[in-house]
Amino acid sequence: MLVYHWKEHDMTVTFLDRTDFHPAVELALGREVRTLELGEFTNFLLTIIEEGRKSTTAYLMSIGKISQATTGRKGRPTSPTST
Repeated sequence: MLVYHWKEHDMTVTFLDRTDFHPAVELALGREVRTLELGEFTNFLLTIIEEGRKSTTAYLMSIGKISQATTGRKGRPTSPTST
């Protein structure tokens, strides 16, 4: 068993070795606890990372720190040879 505590957000993540050979993760936020299969937890974390990246990119674009061309997203091509 491996336990991580994030006291600032009252969060605990516990990695469990279950007897049925399916690792699980227990995620506790405050008093609410959820048990997820390892794959579900991985997808959850990847979603959080992706949404955070989108939010940060949108914020930086809104204040003019980066442009759409910099992000490689919609808009005009970034390569001078593209048509």
